[in-house]
Amino acid sequence: MPTIRSAKNMKNTNPAQGRPPEAPLRAAPRSDIVGTGTPTISLCMIVKNEEKFLPTCLESIKDYVDEIIIVDTGSTDSTVEIARRYNAKIYHHAWENSFSKARNHSLKYATCDWILWLDADEEVDKKDAYKLKKVIKDPVECETAPRANAIYLQMLDKSVEGQSDSIMNSRKIFRNHLGFHFEGIVHNYLKCSGPTKMADIRV
Repeated sequence: MPTIRSAKNMKNTNPAQGRPPEAPLRAAPRSDIVGTGTPTISLCMIVKNEEKFLPTCLESIKDYVDEIIIVDTGSTDSTVEIARRYNAKIYHHAWENSFSKARNHSLKYATCDWILWLDADEEVDKKDAYKLKKVIKDPVECETAPRANAIYLQMLDKSVEGQSDSIMNSRKIFRNHLGFHFEGIVHNYLKCSGPTKMADIRV
């Protein structure tokens, strides 16, 4: 799998680049189109041979996102079958030696108002996951908070014993349909503009 943990063994000769989704679902409605006032959120991931981590990741978030987008770059284990159990939209793209290219493939399939991106070895804290729907709501007229384009979450760097050694903030949620994308081959970063805000959500 393409993951930040290790960039080795990432070559993929899978010829099925750009295949249609294996489990297409009806697109989640965009709130700005249907006027529901309730914003929607897509989870976007890139994976390869992540059967060990993927269930925990998806279990932590499945009830709080409107669609799950999985781009698989050549798994040979049960990763795709696991994703299918969570009703994910699965796409296959050959590994192109670039994490940003793989991530950007996942973004183009997202249909919701917002995008949350995670790696397979990450999970949203079960005590905080319910806050996702709240933080993506725009402030009402009486509120002074800015209308953010990206949201920082708290990334916990856990030790072997499971204790949190350090905390850093990362833009893990951002508005869709604004052309935001990833750049960088290995150490990729989100290129976006506009105001941001912090959220008390731990990953």
